[in-house]
Amino acid sequence: MQLNEKLRFQEAEKLVTYFQDLGISDLYLSPFFASARNSTHGYDICDHSSLNPVLGGSEGFIRLARKLKDCEIGLIVDFVPNHMSTDPECNAWWRDVLTQGESSFFSHYFDIDWNPLKTELRHKVLLPILGTTYGEALESGELKVDLSGASPCLRYFDINLPLMMSHQEVPKNIYELHHLLEQQQYRLSYWRTALHEINYRRFFDVNSLIGIRVEDPEVFIATHQLLLSFVKQGLVTGIRLDHIDGLFDPGGYLDRLNENTDSTGCYVIAEKILSSGESLTQSWKVEGTTGYDYLNVLNGIFIDSRNAQKIKRNYEKFADVRELFSDVVYQSKKLIIQSSLSSEMNVLASELNRISEMNWRYRDFTLDSLQEAVTEIVACFPVYRTYVSSEGWTEFDENQVGIAIARALRRNPAAEPSIYAFIREMLLPERNTDISVEEYHRRIRFAMKFQQYTGPVQAKGVEDTAFYRYAPLLSLNEVGGDPLRFGRTVDEFHLENQERLSKWPLSMLATSTHDTKRGEDARARINVLSEIPDEFRIRVNQWARINAGKRSIVDGEAAPDRRDEYCFYQALTGAWPVDSSFVPDLNFVERIQGYMSKMTREAKRHTSWINPNQAYDNAISEFVRKTLLDKRFLKTFWPFIEKVARWGVSNSLAQVVLKTASPGVPDFYQGTELWDFSLVDPDNRRAVDYDLRQKFLQEIMPLVERPDSTKVIDLLQNWQDGRIKLYLTACCLHIRRKWPDVFLEGEYLPVAVHGDAREHVVAFVRQVQERRVLAVATRLAATRNVEWGETLIDWSWPGSVLSNVLTGERIQADSSVSVESMLRILPVGLWVEERGMSKNDESK
Repeated sequence: MQLNEKLRFQEAEKLVTYFQDLGISDLYLSPFFASARNSTHGYDICDHSSLNPVLGGSEGFIRLARKLKDCEIGLIVDFVPNHMSTDPECNAWWRDVLTQGESSFFSHYFDIDWNPLKTELRHKVLLPILGTTYGEALESGELKVDLSGASPCLRYFDINLPLMMSHQEVPKNIYELHHLLEQQQYRLSYWRTALHEINYRRFFDVNSLIGIRVEDPEVFIATHQLLLSFVKQGLVTGIRLDHIDGLFDPGGYLDRLNENTDSTGCYVIAEKILSSGESLTQSWKVEGTTGYDYLNVLNGIFIDSRNAQKIKRNYEKFADVRELFSDVVYQSKKLIIQSSLSSEMNVLASELNRISEMNWRYRDFTLDSLQEAVTEIVACFPVYRTYVSSEGWTEFDENQVGIAIARALRRNPAAEPSIYAFIREMLLPERNTDISVEEYHRRIRFAMKFQQYTGPVQAKGVEDTAFYRYAPLLSLNEVGGDPLRFGRTVDEFHLENQERLSKWPLSMLATSTHDTKRGEDARARINVLSEIPDEFRIRVNQWARINAGKRSIVDGEAAPDRRDEYCFYQALTGAWPVDSSFVPDLNFVERIQGYMSKMTREAKRHTSWINPNQAYDNAISEFVRKTLLDKRFLKTFWPFIEKVARWGVSNSLAQVVLKTASPGVPDFYQGTELWDFSLVDPDNRRAVDYDLRQKFLQEIMPLVERPDSTKVIDLLQNWQDGRIKLYLTACCLHIRRKWPDVFLEGEYLPVAVHGDAREHVVAFVRQVQERRVLAVATRLAATRNVEWGETLIDWSWPGSVLSNVLTGERIQADSSVSVESMLRILPVGLWVEERGMSKNDESK
């Protein structure tokens, strides 16, 4: 749940009974510590020692926690150890630093470079908060001295900054005001100055979020004391660690956290984005990740890999573009390095230059050549980061550094190899007699600071740029995803599940989160396009002809361009409401306009957040409005979306069953128990209609407790209201509650499928001793052009009777079972072996 001023602890408390009835084991909340003024999400914490009063404060939290405890529901909190808000009115530590500077007691709490290259910034903090240049702000009178409070302050619109004054006289002119500001421990600047000169580490490129040095034991205690007290009291039973890769030493941090939580049995997971082929570090003291790795492998089995080249050709022909995704990533990451994250690169290159000057072997390397080489290595880095520390480095670290350097040299054949060899030594430091202890420690620190940089570049360059530039199939462009892996085989899915069970059996399984690029059911629909590339190509060309007159000319080119238009039709396919003949209202038009605005600005080709192109932005907005209100377009879109939506339902229901039966802990994002056709943030953080969900659950609970196939058929036929998804979710969670050992500890056994339609089925068994559950789901439903017929599932325990917890059906299982009998009513099935059920289970 995403808490906010409209969904406080009090409102969450009222929903606990609903969650209990649904079968939820733990309520997983967004950050609830005191945050910046007007915060809408809670990730901008100002004070770790108090709770957000907007949400109901400590009193409201304790009431909620106790209600959850009484109902035997755990409470997991999303915790932010990497950064804090720079709101000077809410963050007392930060305000003290702005007042006292480097001599502040809290100066070492924040990741500030007090000795930057620019001499004018030494022993000061750059504050890039001005909407215009410093001179313009000064001369326009926007900077005002305020003596009305207990202490002097400087006001810049709604920002209140501390002001150290030797007397209480207000400066008489701008010259005196400028002189006064020059005496402060901060230096005001235009927000764009941060691109090149900011001297504190940020969360990605967000100036209002400053990195904290949680690796310092004192800072750790100060930021974790209240959280740990909640854990020890049993009020918080789990911690989700936000942005773990932003930390200086993630492994060391997790060790320290474990020392404080190990005896409590607290469930700890990390928001770690695993790149293609990457595994979670085994030494980390967590239960697993937040589930993006599972999301992508599950999503992959609903993508028809046979059409990879056709989908790519259709996109390239329509968009009139020929490009490799690897090139798009490289170019996007370089853009980020040279723009929004260039100041951090300047710091890295300068430190590398200082280290080179300490050794006669390397002192000939110039600052420019070092910066160019580091830029290339970061742009070619294959993962978010490595994990080198004073404890050493692993084969994984060595391989990733080697891959990055090799790729950089291939892209720059004229580069001097010795510079890259030197940087390799710095990124994989070794203690030897050739270097001093001081130089060795500086190398270690450089490697660890480098690692804090590659992650933000990967996130901003790949997920927030390349994924909006390259769009043959948008459902592949997901957090932790790899558009080059066009689909996954069922065997790959099984292997990933078996690997997770053996190493991370309590890792989260996600299908939607507050950070996903689109809702799980929107993604399920877009996956259908991979099965019907020819039809989609024909439709897109038809729509483009209809909408040609709605495009504008901006800077001599059509707006939207063909790439953006192709994305628009895919996004529309995913987000369209369940009523295929829906006529877009103002709300829907604005949602799609908001998505397209974010998409084009993130792509940074025609417009961007830093340099908005208002003409292009307006053209996009008008194109969306005119298209969605055009009856001619709608008449061609309605029959297409009706067909795609029905196949999408099959994918969506399969996701529910497979997620709840796979090894791990299934995570349900707020509201997704009904259809989730949302798009990227902020669209996916809209208010959830819990009244409707409670009403629906009350209606279907008798059916959950005693399934009736006739009533289930009715739910499926009326799938538009979402009750069928809610029903499956409740059924699956209730069987997990009855047999927790099967789902949390049970073996995972892939089940072989034979027959003409075998490629359209995925099945596996979870078992503990004589307890067995068989999950069966349809995949690639749009291209199944044969009946199930003689398609059979192998069954290794003949003679048993299987009961479908979703429909109440019972079948006799021999050495094989027909898929037709198992998927007669629904495109999915969750079957339990009756001889593994106790009398109590049977009565339920």
